[in-house]
Amino acid sequence: MFETSGKAHSRNRIVAAYLLRYHREMKRALVVLIVVLTLPVLAGGAALADGWRCDGTTAQTCSDEGCTRRAPSVWVELDFEAKTYGRCDRKGCDRYPVGPVTSSGVFMVIQPRAGTFFKATKDGSQYVEVASLLTTIFITHGRCRPLK
Repeated sequence: MFETSGKAHSRNRIVAAYLLRYHREMKRALVVLIVVLTLPVLAGGAALADGWRCDGTTAQTCSDEGCTRRAPSVWVELDFEAKTYGRCDRKGCDRYPVGPVTSSGVFMVIQPRAGTFFKATKDGSQYVEVASLLTTIFITHGRCRPLK
């Protein structure tokens, strides 16, 4: 099967290392594919909807000077079919491809782009979104409902 001479042994180690690296990359790609294809399932009871609209009930803005409460002015639209994450305000929505999605217990976590983090219960009854602009952080808590 494997040769045991010096050169062959070295070559076998290189082949084994390559196969191990290939196996890890394929495993990682499979996990990503499964997560993307099962995003609606990760969303729990709201998976029957094509997506969610998540409206804030409380919001804060934090900077190096501290945090202040503010009225929520942004909502989130998750489109499970198109696999997009929209940050919306009265002027419209900025849409991004859904980034890494993880599931832990009753929560799903989405990172749609650098500087944004979204965590919700799988039934949408609670969520928190953390978004940043430069060194200012915007935190919104609220609830999600099916998109119409």
